[in-house]
Amino acid sequence: MKKVYVIGHRNPDTDSICSAIAYANLKNQVEGNGYEAYRAGNINGETRYVLDTFEIKDPKYVSDVRPRLKDVNLNLVKGAKATDSLKSAREMMQTEKIVSLPVLDGKKMIGLVSISDVLKADMDVYDNEILAKAKTPYKNVVETLDGTLQAGDIEGYITEGKLTVSAASVDTMEEFVTAKDTVIVANREDAQIGAIQTGVQCVVVCMGTEVTDKVLELAKEKNCRIITTPYDTFTASRLICQAMPVSYIMATDTIVSFNETDFVDDVKEEMTKKRFRYFPVLNADNEFVGFISRRRILEFNKKQVILVDHNEVSQAVEGLEECEIMEIIDHHRIGSVETVSPVTSEISQLDVQERSLLRCTVNRESRLQKRWQD
Repeated sequence: MKKVYVIGHRNPDTDSICSAIAYANLKNQVEGNGYEAYRAGNINGETRYVLDTFEIKDPKYVSDVRPRLKDVNLNLVKGAKATDSLKSAREMMQTEKIVSLPVLDGKKMIGLVSISDVLKADMDVYDNEILAKAKTPYKNVVETLDGTLQAGDIEGYITEGKLTVSAASVDTMEEFVTAKDTVIVANREDAQIGAIQTGVQCVVVCMGTEVTDKVLELAKEKNCRIITTPYDTFTASRLICQAMPVSYIMATDTIVSFNETDFVDDVKEEMTKKRFRYFPVLNADNEFVGFISRRRILEFNKKQVILVDHNEVSQAVEGLEECEIMEIIDHHRIGSVETVSPVTSEISQLDVQERSLLRCTVNRESRLQKRWQD
């Protein structure tokens, strides 16, 4: 349910504070929860006496009711870890139907990756040492290739060597395959054995080939990982580069972010200067809370406010002109407030139950004020 602010004037007196508390409580009982009492200034001594006597909690203080980003319905995204593969990041963006993804360390945002970054990394791979440079986790290779680890430890990273596809004869393999490489092979046992004997650190066996015990024993002896995949060598060689971690391509220095306490108008102005589609929103602890976009800014609904004990803008809380005034409950002359739509503005419009409760509140305040003066 949308929250409605019930608030009195600045420099509030007892009737301003008590009216906000009483009317918010009344509205919650009659119409359901969602109404909350606020104050636009400090509580004076008389009001403190009243609240303490009746053990009433102070209304929350608010100095400005202009809408902030925390009032906007943000695009909530789970985010990726730095070690997640490019493939998993791309799939996450497709599922969430977004073009950017925060990279998180716990709840802290450490980077931002976009769909264009992923596509560029996938299409511009000409360096056969890219997996080592990116420090690619072996678990990413297994997941990206929909593979199964047949030998070796899934923990660890590719930190050296190049990526090769063994399509030539075993006799010429040593000309292009060197120690510490990652080699993609087909279903030939002699090619698998030849690669292992060369001292490679990982062999990817394609086409769903069942690896023989002889190959597995040799792999264990040479401390070589064996990964089997259902894909052919062409598909595997295309997919394996998507196993790189997002940390290798994520942006860290050019991120434009906002704080959830920033005013919506200020954010709008800043967004017009940038060409990004999504902007991360952080809290006071620099933790990621969601994405804001131009569309969500445009769809934002104004805060709803009920004014009590005043009806002039000069007396009201800052930012009132950017809110939707729902009702005005006051006993003063009509002032300078202007509204787009009609509001409830007369005590006579209240039903019998409401008038009775307000009358009791006024009488009680009068008695308390006399006690205070005595």
